[in-house]
Amino acid sequence: MHVQANKKTRNRAYDILVQIGHACGDEERGGKTETLLQFFNLVAGGLAGETPHMISAAV
Repeated sequence: MHVQANKKTRNRAYDILVQIGHACGDEERGGKTETLLQFFNLVAGGLAGETPHMISAAV
């Protein structure tokens, strides 16, 4: 059951990251391609953390 909760949490976190990315790139709602690229670089930088805790904290 614990593994199931972790999977649901991970999937929800991924969905939220995708939604944020769409919002950053949606020019009709004030987003810009530059903002989307900054967000992508921020997430990519966090994923390059040295430990799983650093990666989780960044995301």
